[in-house]
Parts: sequence; structure tokens; C-alpha cells
Amino acid sequence: MKPGIRSTQGFSLMELMIVVVIIGILGAVAIPNMGGWHGKRQLNSTARTMANHMNLARSEAVTGNRVVTISFNPVDDSYQIVAGGTTIVEQVTMPDAIDLEILTGFTSNTGGFNGRGLATVSGSIVLTSATAASADNKRTITISPGGSVSITP
Repeated sequence: MKPGIRSTQGFSLMELMIVVVIIGILGAVAIPNMGGWHGKRQLNSTARTMANHMNLARSEAVTGNRVVTISFNPVDDSYQIVAGGTTIVEQVTMPDAIDLEILTGFTSNTGGFNGRGLATVSGSIVLTSATAASADNKRTITISPGGSVSITP
């Protein structure tokens, strides 16, 4: 290298500081949005798990040719699946950020299936997330009279 000529390879301290500041600003904007995303993911996962448990209850009813009941407890945000009146198949408590409420049907907070897979009592449950964005913080899980289970936003 000739004397008096400065090398221009690499980054200056000022350029590195500008990049760090830009990354910091982008992070400050993105992180609050991540909380809503996590809440929505948890809500969807909980709704799918509950629907799968309801389908398991229906399958258990048909396989054993017996009544399987699902008892909902909105106070504790939990539900329990009991086969034949005595055998506990599943017992689930919702995550802390998820609230369970009964929308329609389910007299005495109980639903279930008979030995033919039909609903003994049909109705809808609403799961609400306290951490998801308010526009997308509810999922409704419905058991139809025919026994099918569906999830709607």
C-alpha cells in the first residue's frame, strides 16, 4: 500500500451504529405484534385439542356402545370426558390465557354422545384468548345433533 492512501475496505463505526439503531427500531415495532400472534396460536391449538377430545368421546361412545358425557366447568375453565358414567377418559384445564364459556345448549353444562355417535345434547362452546388480537380472539366449537364437531372463528 502506498503511503498516504487509506484503505477503504470494511465498515466505519458510524455505519455499524446506524445498522444497530435500525435493527433496534424494527425490533421495537415487531415484538409487540408477536404477543398477539402467540395468543392466536395458543387459541387455535386449544380449540383443535378440544375438538379432537370431543371426537375421541364420540369414537369412544360408538366403540363401547355406551353414553360418553362431556362436562364443562366455565368457572375453572376445564372439561372432563366420562365414559359409561364412571371411566374418566380425559380431564383438561385450559391454559391461563384461555377462557371457556357455554354459548348455547349443553343443559347443566353437559354434552356428549350416545352409542350411535349422535349428540345426547348439542351446543356450542366459546374459547376466548386474553392475549390474542381482539379481532381474532374467539373460537366457537359446536357439537351438532348429528354428532359432528366443528370449529368456527
